[in-house]
Order: sequence, then C-alpha cells, then structure tokens
Amino acid sequence: MSKNKSFKTNTCGYKKKKLLGLIFVALVFFALGYSSQNITLPKVLRGSSVKVDASINVDVQEIYSKLRERFDGELNSKEVEAGIKKGLVSATGDPYTTFFTKDEYNDFKSSLDGRFSGIGAELGKNGEQLVIIAPLDGSPAEKAGLKPGDAILSIDGVLTDGMGVDIAVSKIRGEEGTKVKLKISQDGALKEVEVIREAIKVDSVKYEKVNNDTGYIKVSRFAEDTDDLVSKGVKELSSQGANKFILDLRNNGGGYVASAVNVAGVWLDNKVVLSERFRGREMAVKRTSSNPLMSLDKSKLVVLVNEGSASASEILAASLNENAGIQLVGQKTFGKGSVQDIVPLEDGAWLKITIAHWFTPKGKTIDKVGIDPTVKIDLGANGEDLQKQKAINILNS
Repeated sequence: MSKNKSFKTNTCGYKKKKLLGLIFVALVFFALGYSSQNITLPKVLRGSSVKVDASINVDVQEIYSKLRERFDGELNSKEVEAGIKKGLVSATGDPYTTFFTKDEYNDFKSSLDGRFSGIGAELGKNGEQLVIIAPLDGSPAEKAGLKPGDAILSIDGVLTDGMGVDIAVSKIRGEEGTKVKLKISQDGALKEVEVIREAIKVDSVKYEKVNNDTGYIKVSRFAEDTDDLVSKGVKELSSQGANKFILDLRNNGGGYVASAVNVAGVWLDNKVVLSERFRGREMAVKRTSSNPLMSLDKSKLVVLVNEGSASASEILAASLNENAGIQLVGQKTFGKGSVQDIVPLEDGAWLKITIAHWFTPKGKTIDKVGIDPTVKIDLGANGEDLQKQKAINILNS
C-alpha cells in the first residue's frame, strides 16, 4: 500500500500535521500603548498599539495595571503573557482550537504518540459539559470504572464549569503514583472516583485471531505508524488463515487524518474517504490509493464503534460504510467532524487551529451529530462483549 501522509511546511521549516484531536483571562485581543508609573508590563503588552479590527477595543494595559494595583496576590509575567494568548484563542468558542506553551505541546505530542503519565482517558466537550470520550484499554481510567459519556463535574475539588479541555487535561495529568479525585455523573448518578496516575504507553494497534478464519484488529488511536501496523496485522492474520476481519474502533478518540485515510486504503480501491470544507467551500478531497491490501470481494469486514469513537475513527467508519456497505456494530459515535492543524509560534509555543470541517463520501456532516450504527447493540455486562460477538455472528452468517 502506498504511503500518502499529508503535511504542510511553513516558512519556518516546521512540519504541520493535520489532526482530527488554561485560560487566565478571557481577553479578545491585546491593545498596546501606555505604561503606568511603577508598573513593569510583560513583553507582550509593551510597544505601540496594534489595530486589528475597529470593532475590537480591549485595553489590556488598563486591566493589567488594575490587577497589579489591587490584586491580593502575585502576578507572574510569563503566566500573564500565556494567559492573554490563551484568552484570545478561547474567544473562538471552539474547544479544539488551543494555544500550547512549549511544555503543554510536548505533553500533547506525547499523548498522540501514546506516551504520558495520567489516567489514560480521552476528554472532550458535550456542549459546555466536560466529558470522557473514551478511556484507553487497560488504563487507570478504565480500571476505575470510567466510561464514555461520563460528565466530569470537578477535578480535585475544582469545578469544571467553563473549563477548557486542555486545562482539564493539565489538571488530570501528573506524576506516576499520585492520585486525582474526579466527581462525575455516570448514567444519571453522581460519583466520586479516585484514580491513581500511571505512566501510559499504549500501542495504537493490537490484533489476534478469534477463530479459524476471523481476525480481530483493535485500533485505539491514529498515530503516525497506525496504518503500517494495521497492514502488518492484516498480513499476519491472513497468513494464519483469516479471511474475515473485525475492525474495532471503539473508544478511539482520533488522531492523524492521513493515517485514517491509509487504513481505509487497506480495503478500499481508489475511493473518496472524506472531503474538507473551509467556511462552506470544498478545499480538499482525500482518496485511498489504487492498490488495496485486501479485496472486499475476498474478505468480509465488520466495524465496531461506540460513543467513544470520534474524529478520525468516524472518518474511517463512515468511508467503509458508505463506499462498501460495511456494517457498523455498536453504539452511536461521538460526533467530532473538524480538522485541526498545528502551527509553531515564538518561544517554542504552538497553536492548534480548527482549519476545516470534514464530510463523508456522501457529503454528510457528523459534527455534533455522530454516526448511527447499522446494528445497534449494548456492550453487555459482567465482562461480556456482545458487540464483538454480534460482529462474529454477522461474519459467519
């Protein structure tokens, strides 16, 4: 299968990869001008005025001056600068458009690579409510009983009302062996859950045979090497006699677009996987290559999804369903239909920006809507996996 990983390169020479996955003060822009007596302004507040939009009129210097004069506490100039930038970005109202300091970006990149210390759960927003999209398999979050859709009401006693996803992530992550206390709403009941943080290293792909002719491939996220690992799994399982496959995208919170497109290309021959639209105008169409690893005429496929399947996993599920009629088994997906780009800034900071929304091969949006499964079925209780068993039954029918 040919590689087709897309990236853009800016004038600074950095590579930016498209992704489908800390507010100090909510300021709209920083207007620069005077300096009050005895007040040393952070660097970002110094200099002459910068005019961006005549309708924007926020005197950041005045606010900073009043804080310095009257705030009963200390102000850290670096935190003020970062807070202003975060406040500007938060004014978009988009939970996926985010300003990262250098350390925050390193944490973010580590999580995409499957390396971090925390509870092992993908977080997101359902409206204004902070929720768990998906706990990772075998993670502290899963062991503590956290489930997709759980609302996080507080973190270590701090209410999450109005809290951004990235602030929540920074509060939940921490040193291995330390504890974080979450107050959650689960299935209508309030619970307090104490989770011990662990060093998390999660392989993005696992696979095994479930019977003589059926292979099972679990994709937990779309990292840079996920498409290679899926191809490797399909080849190994095929060599062991598998000619039917279950592709498990449950609790997969997303990742790199190109990786999802290439995984679709394991089965789809030169088919549209998604189109990207910017402000309503189509900007790009992503297709698979013309040399699929497996022909769907010779192998059967069923895809497992649930409310923790988001973004890139929804792209893959929709493309297989709409192009080849592949059945989706499980629960309705999360509904994240936006695409992000990573842009480097000064001093090692980064900006993650929603640059487009994606649409299925048939032109449907799933943003805030999700994808309904072909066969809706609950997971089951007491360790049962009725969804997986249903997929096996479909493949053998």
